[in-house]
Amino acid sequence: IENSIKHSGGERIRITGREEEDTVRISVEDDGRGIPDDMKEEVFERSFSGVTSRGTGMGTYLVKMIAQTSGGDVTVKDSELGGARFEITLKKV
Repeated sequence: IENSIKHSGGERIRITGREEEDTVRISVEDDGRGIPDDMKEEVFERSFSGVTSRGTGMGTYLVKMIAQTSGGDVTVKDSELGGARFEITLKKV
């Protein structure tokens, strides 16, 4: 959510959740400038920071590590709103 506010350049953020049989999916998407396809995996690398970003590059890395440690995952795709869509999948306990 913070990345959408700080880095997307957009005006709208949509947060949704969906319960499935064994998992819960949470998505955070915005109407900002998006993430180019060639950078979609790179955003999860430790210390990755975009050209115009003043961030530490730890946010999405930590989110992915926490999700994976919990048996889940995080992916980034294009949003229907026009920007980026981060989808977090977590196993139900």
